Amino acid sequence: MSSFSIIDFHCDLLLFLQSGPDRTAEHFESRCSYPQLTEGGVKIQILPIFTEGGSRSSKNGREQVEIFRNLPIRYPHQFSVVQRIEDLETLHNKQTVATMLAVENASSFCSEDDDLLTQWRWLEEVNRSVGKIAYISLTWNFANRFGGGALTKTGLKDDGKKLLELMDGKKIPVDLSHASDALAHDIFTYIDQKQLDVPIIASHSNCRSITKVPRNLPDELIREIIKRDGLIGLNMIRYFVASEGEKPNKFLDHLHHLVTLGGEKNVCFGLDFFCENDVHPIYRKPPEKLFFPDFQNSSCYPQLLEMIQNVKFSSEDLVSNISSLNALRFLKKLFL
Repeated sequence: MSSFSIIDFHCDLLLFLQSGPDRTAEHFESRCSYPQLTEGGVKIQILPIFTEGGSRSSKNGREQVEIFRNLPIRYPHQFSVVQRIEDLETLHNKQTVATMLAVENASSFCSEDDDLLTQWRWLEEVNRSVGKIAYISLTWNFANRFGGGALTKTGLKDDGKKLLELMDGKKIPVDLSHASDALAHDIFTYIDQKQLDVPIIASHSNCRSITKVPRNLPDELIREIIKRDGLIGLNMIRYFVASEGEKPNKFLDHLHHLVTLGGEKNVCFGLDFFCENDVHPIYRKPPEKLFFPDFQNSSCYPQLLEMIQNVKFSSEDLVSNISSLNALRFLKKLFL
């Protein structure tokens, strides 16, 4: 187990549990099971609800919320929920993995034909009764009613503007990890124009200047997130880290680049582990295409931290910051 307490901002455990009636939080196929999380030293794990979209998206999202709601009931000695700032301050003493809910793709709570205000009121009730929502991303890879996903050039739509206005002052961050560049720039512009109080995060994104894929962040967006005291969770999915044939230590280049851009106090983990069988068949890849052999589930943090500690640019402060301190500072502001 890692000697550092780990906070991770993204894994797909809720989708895994929803995708089969016999699945449990003990199953290693999820790559983020309770045993794997504890072996990795994870103290807080953010759990997003996620659907790709479609007519059932908000129904599927509600089912995942109920799975989240029942986690500490079904597994009382394994999972708890962060309900208040005191739960963050006692992080190191926790015997359970503490969790927070998030929304990956706003279609997961509001389908294309749903009434936005009705769905938002439901989500606010979830935020009050189930626990603080750690972030909301407007899109996934494609366009929806809110804006353009990472594989598009579409910007912010009218419903995206309405959603940002609803988020104003609620201390629920907007997540840019699946935003198109146009959407991300439009979000910054709209927040500034309307003087909205909406924190910024990229929950599971790497650096495009290191590995050129659309899901990674260009430098101008990284600088803007840092300028706004946001948070960037580095991802460990193989093709976001490195080109084919490159080794996992390419992850260190992404970390070093963020530090060089001034992000030592803004970087955290969002390693993004998921069950490869839960991906839509169009996007399904064999495990060796998705995960490095030594970094293929949530138990990998000790190896990852050792890799970080052994490079010249690293320091004890950097290791502590990326492990949990930056995430803690960010999360505490959501409760104040």
